[in-house]
Amino acid sequence: MRAFFTSVVLLSVAASAGEKVLVEMEVVDVVPMEEGQAVLLAPRNEKTVVPVFVGEFEANAIKLKLARQQPPRPMTHDLLDTTIKALGGKVTRIVIDDLKGGTFLGKLTLEQGGKSIELDARPSDCIALALRAGAPIFAAKSVVDQAGLRPPEGEHQPPRRQKKPQPGLPETL
Repeated sequence: MRAFFTSVVLLSVAASAGEKVLVEMEVVDVVPMEEGQAVLLAPRNEKTVVPVFVGEFEANAIKLKLARQQPPRPMTHDLLDTTIKALGGKVTRIVIDDLKGGTFLGKLTLEQGGKSIELDARPSDCIALALRAGAPIFAAKSVVDQAGLRPPEGEHQPPRRQKKPQPGLPETL
């Protein structure tokens, strides 16, 4: 419930300040496509899906976290999450805020010592880190409007990833 109110407040503040309007997103899945691996993001309770193409390493890191699988040794995103926490910080949100020349741009927001720090980062790294830190994922509405895909009329949206791993999932992805 708190996340809902936070989203509403962020949307209201952004709209009144002339900033980009943000939409809270959820990770639906990671799927292979002709162009490579794509993380499918979707606004909550909408049929639109935004495919964000990612590298193989980031795709695997995101798949592992979605499947709630723990690698035997920490991966890079696990290490970064642990480091941020050990230094007294917290990932508060990530934002995919622009799309230029077919490339998504992202920002990672950290809080440490009462100070908010915004860092430029690849959306693939942002998503992998947000999943580990339990931070919300946002996208600018303009990005969703520009890159979002809607299923043809009469077709259903791709199924949302279940919260618990499904029986029969492979040990490693």
